[in-house]
Amino acid sequence: MNDMERSAPPGTFRSLTVEELLAAFAEGRPSPGGGSATALAGALAGALAAMVASLSLDKPLGPDQRHDLQNVQAEASGLQNRLAELIDEDAAARGAGAHLAGDTVAMDDFPKRMLIGMCAGRHNATRSEQQRARQR
Repeated sequence: MNDMERSAPPGTFRSLTVEELLAAFAEGRPSPGGGSATALAGALAGALAAMVASLSLDKPLGPDQRHDLQNVQAEASGLQNRLAELIDEDAAARGAGAHLAGDTVAMDDFPKRMLIGMCAGRHNATRSEQQRARQR
């Protein structure tokens, strides 16, 4: 059992199975909505980043590389946990009528910036990959 599973209070979206959570999104109710789905996608990205860092730590590394990867792993795990919390916070805000049009009230600026940065970084990487493919 990981930290996210232990910290998910009963009755929250985080405590549901994947199948149950997908069904909740498909029910056609306002909550959980797009903010919760975005938080879920971010939490998955954080989990995958932590996994990659963890797998990389098993390889021969220099001390600086090991330190950097440990920092990445810790930051990614922290983001995973915070974004997982935001799944329920966004759903609660939406359910309470505090969700404003075009603005996800529950998401503070840091996770938003991280998600935007992750998406922008992937977009730039894709563009670089496309440029290299054209040069071949």
